[in-house]
Amino acid sequence: MELSIRKGGSGRLSESLQTSIRCMLRAQAAHADLTNVVVVLDNAPCHNRAETVFEEDEFAQVECLRLGPYSPMLNGIENVFSAYKSAVKRYMAVNRRKILDVPQGMTITAHRSTFLLHAANIIFREVVTSELCRKCIHHIFGFLSDAILMKDMAVGT
Repeated sequence: MELSIRKGGSGRLSESLQTSIRCMLRAQAAHADLTNVVVVLDNAPCHNRAETVFEEDEFAQVECLRLGPYSPMLNGIENVFSAYKSAVKRYMAVNRRKILDVPQGMTITAHRSTFLLHAANIIFREVVTSELCRKCIHHIFGFLSDAILMKDMAVGT
């Protein structure tokens, strides 16, 4: 499932996230009961009002789990984003000359935006695969028992 979240100020991003969570949960409900569904959120500012979705009758049986401050070892998406950012940095380094050579009649912003759009639309699909997501989620399993037992964990491992 693909969820689209558009930036546009913290309030609009929060609303878009809420809409995306509802969409995701309705799609899940079409296949299975929601009583065993847990949505994990970190402390990103756009997540501040996400809990309101779980207060709605339609989604009351879904559990929202908030991660503690800076706990990437329990947040698989952080590793996915890290892989994506690395790929974008490699792409930008390889294309540095092209990025700096702004064509006549084009603004620097417009020219650089074409490279960023390529990174967002092409590189994202190449890097962020189901297999990568599976591996990153599987990686957090090694930390879950320690979290359940309330053990201290090294950050960033």
